[in-house]
Amino acid sequence: MGKVNYQFTLPVSILKEGDSFIAYTPALDLSTVGDTFKEVLTQLGWQKVDKQLVPPVTSDRGDLFQIASPDVTSGSQ
Repeated sequence: MGKVNYQFTLPVSILKEGDSFIAYTPALDLSTVGDTFKEVLTQLGWQKVDKQLVPPVTSDRGDLFQIASPDVTSGSQ
């Protein structure tokens, strides 16, 4: 089976509260706090590559799987 790639756009809110920066991504329910903008992104897994911050890659391999679903045509639950 061939490799399948998916790309997602996830919102990341970054707020400055006092002397701290707070980064939060609601889609993954992840948050972190740091002293700088770069620090909060780094704590979320971002890396500096060629003078740019690059988001983390969580997986470079895909798996095929099936999820059983109830039979909704029979009227029973």
